[in-house]
Amino acid sequence: MRSDLLDLLVCPVCKTEISWTAEQENGNEVLAATGSCSSEHSFEIREGIAILLPQSALDPWAEMFSGIERMVKEHPDIEEALFAPDPTGLGPADRFLRVQLLQARGRFELAEREHTAAAVGIYGQPTCSALATAIEAVVERLRSGEGPVFDVASGPGTLVREILTGTDRTVIATDVSAWVLRRLRDQLAALGLPAGRLALAVCDARHLPLRDGSVSDLTTFEGLGNIAADAAREAGGLPRSAALDLLREWRRVAHRMTSVQSLFSPTSLVHRAVLGHHGVAALTFPGPLHALLREAGWRVVDEQTRSLTRRPTPRSTLLRGVRIDGLPLLPTRVRVGWLAATPSSDVPASATVGRP
Repeated sequence: MRSDLLDLLVCPVCKTEISWTAEQENGNEVLAATGSCSSEHSFEIREGIAILLPQSALDPWAEMFSGIERMVKEHPDIEEALFAPDPTGLGPADRFLRVQLLQARGRFELAEREHTAAAVGIYGQPTCSALATAIEAVVERLRSGEGPVFDVASGPGTLVREILTGTDRTVIATDVSAWVLRRLRDQLAALGLPAGRLALAVCDARHLPLRDGSVSDLTTFEGLGNIAADAAREAGGLPRSAALDLLREWRRVAHRMTSVQSLFSPTSLVHRAVLGHHGVAALTFPGPLHALLREAGWRVVDEQTRSLTRRPTPRSTLLRGVRIDGLPLLPTRVRVGWLAATPSSDVPASATVGRP
């Protein structure tokens, strides 16, 4: 984590300043440090990654991939099939898993060569093309901004890497998993991409570790849907009030927000019923999302989407029970594209700042 970026950070719980004690530095990079706020919440920097969760927790992605790795190593025939020289005989889900496991094992160049074909096999060419068009438009929008871009729920870094290669801006990539962020950094470095402008922070998207109005751009790639799904799994649902607080929190820190997203069509009654039951329809359907944004103090200034049919992602034939995504449940129309918003001038910022 660059030392100048530490000035942007505050305690995600009480929003007070964090006092850092550096333990290892390399130039302007802080590689290891401990920190605490006035409320005595403790944080740290490990391997250059700021760990800004208010309490320690298991790393969900590290746990999942270690489980998959164990399954593969316990069955040599599966490992031989997944890592055969020619992957074209694999089913779509297993080919996608192969790419993820290649990345986890540090074989980034081979994973890069196979990634596009694997993604198309899972999501289909129309969806992949629509997402690529949306990312291109977002990167063009970001070229006019200044300062670091704060990317929420970065995951594998699909949007992060395009911002780094398409602009000259620093990106603060965030996720709840340090394992995911470490893999992203290693991947960029191995592929010769500009990892020097990448900062990494482990944090909860609902309680951001940033000062009020400290970043000009907040971005997310499919973050709203993923955050909603994670919250539903963890707590059995996401009340509308919690979704509203999430968007208010984003408004507190950013001057504009851009989201690449896939939203279910209002005509998808099955998904509306299922996602409504879990309380996440407000973040996964266009009408409820727009209403929520307005209530949270955001004004949508631009939006471009493409309507297409998404089918359920296939299951692995090698690893029983493994499926790439839980949704959609059946073929359905979705709107794939991007949305840009700025704070509404008729809602004072102080009126939208939520606190945990």
